[in-house]
Amino acid sequence: MGDRVLWILEIVGGLALFLYGVEECTRSFRQGFGGRAKAYMAALSRRKPASFLFGVLLSAAAQSSSVATSFALGMTDAGLLSLGGAVVVMMGASAGATFVTLLLSLEIVTFAPLLLALSLIGSHLSGGGILEKWSGLLRSIALLLTGMFLLKLGVGPLTADPETLRLLAAAAGNPLTLGIVAMALTTLLQSSSAVMALALALAGSGVLETSAALPVVLGAHLGSTGTILLASLGGKTNARRLGAATFLYKLAGTGAAVAAAPFLGHLAEGGGTKAALVTTQMGVAWLNALLLFPFSERLEARTTRLFRGGVTRIGEPLYLNDDLVDFPQLALFLLKKEMTRLASALEGFSLLLFRDGPARKEVLQLREGVTALGETCLDYTFRVASPGNDAGLLADQARTSYAMIALKGLTDLLAQGFFLFWQGSFAPLRPMLSEDARWRKLEELLQDVLRLSLRAFVLGDTASSREAQGQKEALEKQAELLRRSLAGREQGTAGETTALLEYLFLAGRIAGSATQVARAEQNEERLPSRKNGENEPL
Repeated sequence: MGDRVLWILEIVGGLALFLYGVEECTRSFRQGFGGRAKAYMAALSRRKPASFLFGVLLSAAAQSSSVATSFALGMTDAGLLSLGGAVVVMMGASAGATFVTLLLSLEIVTFAPLLLALSLIGSHLSGGGILEKWSGLLRSIALLLTGMFLLKLGVGPLTADPETLRLLAAAAGNPLTLGIVAMALTTLLQSSSAVMALALALAGSGVLETSAALPVVLGAHLGSTGTILLASLGGKTNARRLGAATFLYKLAGTGAAVAAAPFLGHLAEGGGTKAALVTTQMGVAWLNALLLFPFSERLEARTTRLFRGGVTRIGEPLYLNDDLVDFPQLALFLLKKEMTRLASALEGFSLLLFRDGPARKEVLQLREGVTALGETCLDYTFRVASPGNDAGLLADQARTSYAMIALKGLTDLLAQGFFLFWQGSFAPLRPMLSEDARWRKLEELLQDVLRLSLRAFVLGDTASSREAQGQKEALEKQAELLRRSLAGREQGTAGETTALLEYLFLAGRIAGSATQVARAEQNEERLPSRKNGENEPL
């Protein structure tokens, strides 16, 4: 009994180490996603065959088709790829995942210590350059192979136990049970590669026969949709569409593979169970791609009709994708688009507030929306991973973070401080001030500063920024004149004078915060460039 527990622990530990190796592969890939990768990515994904190849490369590099699919979704939200392009990338990612199984099937687990040693030497000698990225990739592959070694170490003795062997043989003898177990494990572990690694270990111990290859592969193939479907539930419209497209794609592929079972079985003959698992998985994945690739537009149209885009509330992020915070280049691009949206909403909120006051329903809704969106964007800013040694990307992250902090400060001043002040002591004074030309001029200057500053932020317009600064200086002079006039004011109560002084103080703070926003971010990446069609969707 004690030995059996130890063997099971070795299998569980092997799976854990294997999954950790997959995560390390993904992390190494993300760190290697540097400053110019976005342009290469957009160019590569402009045509369907290139998008498919891009998905294959993404999946092979990240050792995960789910990561590749999430990445494609982020490109779609960023405007670099259409939904149809993301569907094609998903098809390529599914096919690219088969190379992981091919790697694991080779008898190279004994090279894991050597790869680990080379990765450590490379890390010490790299000094943070390209050698460090390759060292990280070698380390992740070494972890994958070590996990595979532990799996074999635990499976071998466990399958030698008569009682365990009888249970495994009974399960392996029923194709339907085997397929369901493979599908459930893939959904639970969120990795078809881990299930295929376990199947290879069982095959090496003689538990699985060649006939078991197709049920295991089909179960893992269909179960891999579970991760994307779960991630897409409650997500944005594009996420739900891509999740549904992935499920329909792999469901159709599974049906086609069942119909082509004799052909796939013929491919798997003669090489043993391990070879059968590899060839069957490749056959299923590439058959799926071959049959559905010509119909990617229909698949896109079907899922678009299934999930029609609704009206997104201001408080709900339209572009942010939590799965991409470890891809700084793409995450920052999406964050900038969301910040542009926040700035536009903030301009609309300030316009309605000055025109209609704080009691109007639309003003209240906009206030709630800009407050929630500002908090979401700021939280996302701090969760974006560091880009490592990419100096250009580090500078871009610093600029974007500074701009977001400035924008959040302005949002809080308008939606919290000024709004609550208006609801309270300022509301009774507004009618009186609107009849005084001096106070009307102050309000007009404040609105001009806000309008010009937010325009400068959205468009990266230096002329609007300079004009906003000029209006701010004019506002400060007007505020000083009004402050002096209040010093000798004989009319009104002390409470009214205090409220007017607070108004002048808040107007100065808002103008200062607005011009800080205008200066914070003025670069060409504020809006997607259309030069030479670089960012045209597929």
